[in-house]
Amino acid sequence: MPLIALSGSDILAAMLSGRYWAGGADLVLTYSTPSVGSVWPGYPNAALGGEPFLEGYSVFTSGQAQTFAVVVELMDSFVGASFTLVDDQVDLGAIRIAFTSVDPDVWGYAYYPDVNGNPNLDDEPGDIWISSNVAGSAFTSGGFDFLGLMHEIGHALGLQHSFEGDHPLPEQFDNYRYTIMSYSSQTDHFVARYALMPFGMSISYNPVYPITPMLADIYALQNLFGADPATRAGDTSYTFDPNLGVIQTIYDAGGIDTWSLIGHLRPSFVDLRPGAFSSVDCFSREAQIEANVAAVGEVHRSDITQTFNGASIFTWTDNVAIAFGTIIENVDLGDADDSAIGNDAANIIRGFAGSDLLDGGGGDDTLDGGIGDDTLNGGTNADNMQGGDGNDMYVVDDALDVTTESAGQGMDTVQSSVTRTLGANFENLTLTGSANLDGTGNTEINVINGNTGNNTLSGLDGNDTINGGDGDDIIIGGWGIDSLNGGEGNDGFAYTIGDGNGSVNGGNGSDSFVITDVAGLGSILNANLTGSVLTAVAGNGLTSIESVFANMGDGVDWLIYNTSSDVAVNFTTTAATGFAGVSNVERVVGGSGNDMLTGDNLDNRLDGSTGSDTLAGLGGIDTLIGGDGDDWITGGLANDSIQGGNGNDNIGWVVGDGRDTIDGGADFDTFSVVGSASAELGNATWNGLSVTALIDNGLSNLEAINLDLGGGVDWLIYNASAAAVVNLQLGTASGFASVSNIEKVIGGSGNDTLTGDTLDNRLDGLAGADTLDGGAGSDAVLGGDGNDTIYASAGNDSLQGQNGNDTFIWTSTDGRDTFNGGADTDTVNFTGSAVADVADANWNGTEITGLLNNALVSIETINLELGAGGAGGDWLRYNSTVGVTVNLLAGTGSGFASITGVENLIGGTGADTLTGDGGANKISGNNGDDIITGGGGNDNLTGGVGNDTFVYAAGSGNDTIVDFDAWAVGGQDFLDVSAFGINAGNFAARVAIIDTGADTVIRIDDTYFITLKNVSGDGDNVITQADFIFGP
Repeated sequence: MPLIALSGSDILAAMLSGRYWAGGADLVLTYSTPSVGSVWPGYPNAALGGEPFLEGYSVFTSGQAQTFAVVVELMDSFVGASFTLVDDQVDLGAIRIAFTSVDPDVWGYAYYPDVNGNPNLDDEPGDIWISSNVAGSAFTSGGFDFLGLMHEIGHALGLQHSFEGDHPLPEQFDNYRYTIMSYSSQTDHFVARYALMPFGMSISYNPVYPITPMLADIYALQNLFGADPATRAGDTSYTFDPNLGVIQTIYDAGGIDTWSLIGHLRPSFVDLRPGAFSSVDCFSREAQIEANVAAVGEVHRSDITQTFNGASIFTWTDNVAIAFGTIIENVDLGDADDSAIGNDAANIIRGFAGSDLLDGGGGDDTLDGGIGDDTLNGGTNADNMQGGDGNDMYVVDDALDVTTESAGQGMDTVQSSVTRTLGANFENLTLTGSANLDGTGNTEINVINGNTGNNTLSGLDGNDTINGGDGDDIIIGGWGIDSLNGGEGNDGFAYTIGDGNGSVNGGNGSDSFVITDVAGLGSILNANLTGSVLTAVAGNGLTSIESVFANMGDGVDWLIYNTSSDVAVNFTTTAATGFAGVSNVERVVGGSGNDMLTGDNLDNRLDGSTGSDTLAGLGGIDTLIGGDGDDWITGGLANDSIQGGNGNDNIGWVVGDGRDTIDGGADFDTFSVVGSASAELGNATWNGLSVTALIDNGLSNLEAINLDLGGGVDWLIYNASAAAVVNLQLGTASGFASVSNIEKVIGGSGNDTLTGDTLDNRLDGLAGADTLDGGAGSDAVLGGDGNDTIYASAGNDSLQGQNGNDTFIWTSTDGRDTFNGGADTDTVNFTGSAVADVADANWNGTEITGLLNNALVSIETINLELGAGGAGGDWLRYNSTVGVTVNLLAGTGSGFASITGVENLIGGTGADTLTGDGGANKISGNNGDDIITGGGGNDNLTGGVGNDTFVYAAGSGNDTIVDFDAWAVGGQDFLDVSAFGINAGNFAARVAIIDTGADTVIRIDDTYFITLKNVSGDGDNVITQADFIFGP
């Protein structure tokens, strides 16, 4: 029962009569009992009528007198005043007692003390008269008569009835539980007994009455007389007979006291607080049934149960009170399920057997639950609690509370309203209240519950269950297979790599799961994903988790997805599907979806697993594995390892990236290289079947390679002994599916075929018999070693044969090129167009250094084929001061290995020998003393400046000489007809000189006609026999 809900003033107003013995705690009050044979002395003031109760007067027996003395001394033990027994034969006590028969129905009557000690108001203050009807009573403690004695003595000491006066006790307090001055019993203190009767069953009730003054009485008496400082001032042990009902109030003046219920089998509730009631040996209805069944036999259980359930059976509770001001320090409970509440002292409460409830109250208490499932609440201050065997519950409200359990002593729980770490051998922790507290487990299998505040809960070792409850909690499972539940609020779950696995349920609110790797040894983070929601990570099942963060710390760490969903991971931005952020993770394995995996500046490993994935390594020395599916892969800045795996993969590389090792894997894989705006070198290793390295990237199992080097002047360089074929115009190259934006190509040591485009290319054949064609643009073409074939093509090119017997090919549509044959024997084949060409040849007497506006250096063989010249034909014109020899019929000419398709000739300024062919040639000697032979056909011949000779023979056509000079002074020209066998003797017969007016016609053998233009035959401009050269 709680503390009495009465104030001190309420008690005093109800209990004090206003009549009292003066003297307070210093009072020495006498009492006496008339002995047998004594007479009752008269009153000092006989005028008041004498004593009305003297009628039927009789004295107490010696035994009754002794009991009266015991009761008075009992009352004396509560107060500071001294009550002294005096001999009635010698002195009359202030309080006297005797029997009377005046009113048999009144049990007793007592006189109040005199008012403030005034004897004139009442002749006999303190006298007590007891009905002669109880003259045979032994006044046994616990009986009604014993209660009656205490009641009447109370009047004699100045107490009134609790129900009298202007301020009586409230009805609920007006009974024997609170005061012996009441007329009302406490019916719940009856104990029923079942008895077998001859004709049926019977229930007997055994009422129990107080054996001491009760709370209100003691408080009122001590107000009058003070408290006795000597009553049980030492170390007192209070015991109770479990077989006897008792109602009492304990007053104790000091010492270290113990309330002992050791051996009691019925439950008790002990409340050590002053003014509180305790229930000693509670006798519940169920317990009474069991007791009676045990007494009369199991066969009567049904009848007993029916009878007790239908009768007024009361429980035995609240039968012992602690007086106000009394401190009992210790309690030893019995073997039932007991309860105890301490006071403000440093209590020691021991539960022993049974499932006990121990509450230390105030003070630094020591609680020992003993055997059984106990509840221990130390109360305020720093308490020491030990549950003992059984599944115990501890209530902790002070950070300095000590809780102790030994191994194997049950499943124990701590309820704490302060931050708490479980000690050894404790299993469960529940935080209470609304404060922001921390709760920490131990190595056991813990259940940890948060409160309504913002908690930090940590399980440590063991397979723990942690429930955050309300509030924004931080939950840490620790080692073991844990079950973590956030409950309400925005909760955060902290998981350290190396901790155990389990299940995490965020509950309501916006909850987060934070993963940390503090060991830095490298860890694997497995993640299960449904859609974009993580359902498990690091072996922990996740439910209702809105945000997942992972910081894997030092070491090489893995993120592995187990999902069919598409995932995106970017180590640079710390983004990852299902995560709010990941950091310090170096390696990732995607699921079976189409994943996008991006690295950072560390050495990453990106594994797409199955699905059509996109992998980008960025910085760092990365390993990228496409796995199954058609993947897109780029390595990034450092030297990466790229494996396409199964599927048709696309692998990208940007100039400026690192030098990678690339294995396309199975199926059809493509490697694409993209350049920048700067010049790049595209080094390619070619084995005749595939490119095995490109720009220092090792390549294998690639079915297509695309090379686009972007802006700038870029190179494709083959490192190969096998022949390579490159056509920049078509965008093709050996080992490549396409090439673009490449301006320069260097072949290997094989017989390469290199073709440029419309840009200014450089083609370098290196070793091998290469075929090089610069295409349009001003190209630089180098044959290198080997017997190369080099095509000039459009544009003004620089063509170098270098070592080997090289062949250059030029057509009239080509540009104006520079040919440098280099070492060995080199050939240039010039081919004209379908229209009239003029082939200007620069001849230095040793070699042709220029032709058709092309510069020639170190060219050993030149072949000129001008083709069908059309109207007017094609010209070969020498720019030379050294005489040249040209024979169009023989196809020869100075500096040429062959000449074909040339109809017309122009010599240089030297003494040239020019010979036509069977066609109608135009031949001009230019300056110098030239020898010109028209050959067959009707030729047009010009000697130019100098003494020129025109040679004729059988088969010559009808030629026209444009500038024949017959005047010896001005540069004499001659007609050589020696081949006809014409001499001075037959000249006149065979040669006719015909003056046609402006021109002169020479007729030979009436068959051959030579027209000399502008030779008029006048003056010096006349043809004579002297202008001819004869044979022998």
